[in-house]
Amino acid sequence: MKPSKGKNCYLSMRSKDFEWLRFKATELMSLASDTPITREKTNRWHSICYPVFNEFRQLFYHKNDRCLTAERLDALRIHDRAWAIWFGDCGSLVKNHVILNTHIWGESGTKVIHEYFDIMDYQPAIIRQRNNFRVKLGEEGSLKFWKLVTPTLDPFFNLQKSRTNIELR
Repeated sequence: MKPSKGKNCYLSMRSKDFEWLRFKATELMSLASDTPITREKTNRWHSICYPVFNEFRQLFYHKNDRCLTAERLDALRIHDRAWAIWFGDCGSLVKNHVILNTHIWGESGTKVIHEYFDIMDYQPAIIRQRNNFRVKLGEEGSLKFWKLVTPTLDPFFNLQKSRTNIELR
C-alpha cells in the first residue's frame, strides 16, 4: 500500500487469528514499525515505508490492478516458506486435497496459478466456492505440496495436521 502523502509503499497484514499474524510478523521484524501489531476489529501488522516495497508493488500490480505471471510464481519455488505462508493465509486441506484461495488474482491470475501447478505435476483444477476462484490440487500433488510446507508451518499447524487424514509418505 502507498500512503496518500508518502513516496514509499508499506506492507500491511491483517488476521482474526492473532497467533498466525504474530508467526508471520516474526519473519518480518526487521521491516516493522515501532508498534507493528495493533488490535482493532481484527489484528493488524504494519511495516515501515521502504523503497523495496515500491519494487514489490511493481512486480504484482499493473496500473493499480493485481497482475500475476508464471515468472513471479516460479520465483517462489525456491522459497518453501512463501508457499507455506500462502497456504496458512488462504489454504485449506479437505479430503486429502490442498485448496488455495486465488480469488484476489481474478480469473486470469487463477489460470496462471493453475498452469504453474500443472507444469509442476500437482494435478490442479480450477474450482469455484461461494462464487470465488480456487485452485484444488490432486491427491498426489497435495501430498507433494504438504511435504513442502509443513516443515515451515510446524509447530503452528500441528493442530491442522492432526485434523487431516493426509498420509505423509
